Amino acid sequence: MNIESKLKKRQLYYRIIFVLIFVILVAAVIISTQYKFKQNTYALGIEAVSGFSAKAEYTINAYHVAIDFASTYMENLVKRGADKDKLYKWLTTFNNNLSKNVSNNSTHSYIIINNEVYCSSHHHTPLNKMSINNIWYKDAVNAEYDKIYFTKLYQDDFTKEYVFTIYKKIKVQDDVVIIASDIIVDTLQKEWFKDNSKKDNNIYILTNFVGDVVFTAYDMEKVINSQNYFYDIINEINKRNIKIGFLEDKYSFPQKYVLFYLLEKNNHFVSMVAVPVSEINGSSNSLFMEYFLIILALALVMSALYWKEKNSIEKITLSNNIINIVGSAYCLIFSINIKKDRYTVIKSNEEVERYVPAEGKYSDLHKLLAMAVEKGAQLDFNSSFSIENIRKLTEEDKVDFGGDFQRILMEGFKWINIRLLYDKSIQKDYAVLCFKERDIEKKRELEHIELLEESVEAMKDASVSKSMFYSGLSHDMRTPLNAIIGLTDLVEYHIKDEEKIKDYMDKMKFAGNQLITLIDNFLDYSKNEFEKVDTEVINFNLKEYLSELVNVFKLVAKNDGKKFIYNYNVKHNNLKGNTAKLYRIITNLLGNSFKYSRQNDTIIFDVKEITSQGCPKFQFVIRDTGIGMSEEFINKVCSPYQREKRFDTNKAGVGLGMAIVKNYVQYLNGDMQIESKLNEGTKITVTLAFEYSDEEIKDEEEQENIQYDISGLSILVVEDNNVNMYLVTELLSIHNVKVTQAWNGKEAVDIFESNPPHTFDVILMDLQMPVMDGIEAAKTIRHIQRKDAAEIPIIALSANVYTEDVAASSAAGMNGHLSKPINFDALCKAVYHVLKHKH
Repeated sequence: MNIESKLKKRQLYYRIIFVLIFVILVAAVIISTQYKFKQNTYALGIEAVSGFSAKAEYTINAYHVAIDFASTYMENLVKRGADKDKLYKWLTTFNNNLSKNVSNNSTHSYIIINNEVYCSSHHHTPLNKMSINNIWYKDAVNAEYDKIYFTKLYQDDFTKEYVFTIYKKIKVQDDVVIIASDIIVDTLQKEWFKDNSKKDNNIYILTNFVGDVVFTAYDMEKVINSQNYFYDIINEINKRNIKIGFLEDKYSFPQKYVLFYLLEKNNHFVSMVAVPVSEINGSSNSLFMEYFLIILALALVMSALYWKEKNSIEKITLSNNIINIVGSAYCLIFSINIKKDRYTVIKSNEEVERYVPAEGKYSDLHKLLAMAVEKGAQLDFNSSFSIENIRKLTEEDKVDFGGDFQRILMEGFKWINIRLLYDKSIQKDYAVLCFKERDIEKKRELEHIELLEESVEAMKDASVSKSMFYSGLSHDMRTPLNAIIGLTDLVEYHIKDEEKIKDYMDKMKFAGNQLITLIDNFLDYSKNEFEKVDTEVINFNLKEYLSELVNVFKLVAKNDGKKFIYNYNVKHNNLKGNTAKLYRIITNLLGNSFKYSRQNDTIIFDVKEITSQGCPKFQFVIRDTGIGMSEEFINKVCSPYQREKRFDTNKAGVGLGMAIVKNYVQYLNGDMQIESKLNEGTKITVTLAFEYSDEEIKDEEEQENIQYDISGLSILVVEDNNVNMYLVTELLSIHNVKVTQAWNGKEAVDIFESNPPHTFDVILMDLQMPVMDGIEAAKTIRHIQRKDAAEIPIIALSANVYTEDVAASSAAGMNGHLSKPINFDALCKAVYHVLKHKH
């Protein structure tokens, strides 16, 4: 046996002797302290019940003070002759303050004046309807004046909560006044658990003077079911006639407890803390067990010391292996002696070993490494990783420093990450220089950066496009506005020349329609109508529907001196589909053909039916001999804010028409093809699928023969704009309609209510108005309690034309929705139809 083994064996003997001496001492201490511990446990129980009693007394006293204050204040109110509403208002305020500042939860308070009950939650309630009459009212009536009383525990009939009530009877002049508030048991429990987050096995109980449980930090239902137990406890306490003490080994709830109790000074409540007998006896046993475990632990520690040295070697080996695993992420590792300017190779490879010695002067290594870095970064590498800069970095406690460089190889360049690691708490004079290949990751980073730069450029281009678009929008909107204003001036100069005035009016109408188209296109795109589109599908006659559009463009062609040819070759005319989208597609495409063609050019509109895989499809081909488009512009013609600038730069438009067309065609699951050549023209082919309709559509001729006569009607017009009011009034008056004007929604409601039923046939309602808007006004009229209020047709007249606006007016009870500017024919048609449906 060698000396080292003998020393270790001797140390083990000493440790065993030390443990034996410690065991003997501990045994003596356990025997001597067991009795003392039990005495201390009883002292702690008395202290616990005293603390619990103090908190309970504090809470109850808070209610006591509140009732005293309330009785004084109520006495002053009654003396001043306060009416019922004032009494209830004060009671509500008092109850709210009581709930907030005392109970921290909702509670109920009462005032009883000469058998008339006021409750904070029921306002004014006759006595015979209050459940309190059966619980505590009779006792309160017979109670002494100016004394505080507490009721027994009971369950509230309204809230089903366990409560007990504090009350006080006072006499004010000839009136008997009782002030009362409920103390909710659940509230006291929540307050106790909130303030006593540290739970123990004790049961905390508060009873009234007869033994009814008022509060417990235990299962309330179990305590209530054991109510007789607490009646026996109170009887036992009364027999003893001792204010504070304990009852031992006599009562079980639900096991044997030592029950510590304390009577309150005013003898209203008894505070109890039940400590399990097993816990009192078990505590001393547990102390003995703790000592035993300590001894055992010491023995185990001695055994563990033997294994510690063995495990330490294994841990060191494991740590070295882990360091090797971490180091495997690096292809080269050098240890640098900063002070001596020396290095040692920690990890290398065959290629490096041919040129770099295992150790040497770091300055020489630095020069050798710099030669392997691409020329553009050599200067940066030399300054960053020189021995002087490394010393500077370590003086500044830089624990991690480095960057990415390209390494020169035979086949090209590879990205290398170089890190300088330093921790003075481990080795003050040493740092570690690591090299890691990251060619793939670096290339991905560079690609990502390039992508971000391209995105930034794209955002800049979009910003410029939008700026140009808004500039063009301002110009294009001013063009028709200038035409309207200029033509208005010309009308004043030629007021007696009917032919010229008619020509001016036609031009003004055309300019107005052009302005509406500009605004619609802008609003459609800016509101992203393609995602929140009108999905309504209706039955329609394609031939009749397109004829109406074609007639408009025939007039445009005549005025512009252009040739317009319309070819219709469709077998099935009755279809089912979304006509609103079809209308926007055709009007935008035809509008562009007319806009970007010159005088004497030809525009051809072909419509034909084709069959594809048994599915009916319809082809709309629009050709023109206009200015055409460049190949470059064709690729971006459907992008928003784009307009061909090569020719005709003064054409009106906001660069959104084709973007809207493209999105609507996609929404309808259609296809669009564009062909164009500069100075030769453009051809656009749109293919859409519609379902055949079995419903018969009336002929256009029959529709046109209907006369929408509204003469003799009485119409209430609601409009806040002077010009709009004048326009509608004049148009209706010319057609022998009696007009009543209202300038806001409130005025319209008042006029309708003040007139006899059926005075008005129709209401025309603007939506956005001061005082009361049209939506609110329509709802108010519909809720007026008379028959014509529910039946009278209400038509919205508004510049708000989106789907949600129409839905809002319909939800308010309106029968129709017309957009501004007002089309009188459409107005007459709408009035005609709502009256027809009414009858």
